[in-house]
Order: sequence, then C-alpha cells, then structure tokens
Amino acid sequence: MVRPNWKNSILNLSATLNELLGGKTEIPKIKKLKKILRKNYDNGVHPKSWTT
Repeated sequence: MVRPNWKNSILNLSATLNELLGGKTEIPKIKKLKKILRKNYDNGVHPKSWTT
C-alpha cells in the first residue's frame, strides 16, 4: 500500500504560496520552495512583480 507524503505534496505547495502571500496555516511548508521564493525575483509568482 502506498501512503501519501504529507510533507511534500500539492497541499504543501499551496500552503507555502499561501504563507508567501501572508496567510497562516498549520500545514507543513516546503523548505526548498520557501528558500527559492525568498529571492526577490522580478517576475513569476513573487508578489514583488505584481506591483510593477
């Protein structure tokens, strides 16, 4: 029987993006994605690009 990985799933992706946008949740975040999103990109999903 295959069990889901509750620390690395689509739900964790959503929780990580939610946190980036200021939301709060108990769901574990993806550390590697958080590190990538902390960089100040000028395009992509980062909110900095939404103000230009």
